[in-house]
Amino acid sequence: MNRWDIIKHKCPKLYKNPIHFECGQGWADLIEDLSIKIEAILERMGLDSEIFAVQVKEKYGTLRFYMSCETDEIIDLISEAESLSSKVCENCGEPAKMRGIHWMEVKCDKCYKDNK
Repeated sequence: MNRWDIIKHKCPKLYKNPIHFECGQGWADLIEDLSIKIEAILERMGLDSEIFAVQVKEKYGTLRFYMSCETDEIIDLISEAESLSSKVCENCGEPAKMRGIHWMEVKCDKCYKDNK
């Protein structure tokens, strides 16, 4: 079982529909933390909600986490995770920074050098 499958298994309400993670494994901890927090909100709501993850990907260098519907609390959690992704290497999860001019990416020094 890969890391994405583990996250889906831990958060069945959030990932009740098939979804493909379109980003690097370096953000797995960030996405898992966000997913667990959103899953707790969905459980607290106590109903078979129509709120679920629709897409998880990288766009313009940072994480994008799209939902079918959102509460203010979920919006705040997603915004925080998207902001944090600008400081975490998408490849390896180490501290990183935004790089690039035309194609933006968040990479640590090592992954950036290895990818050149």
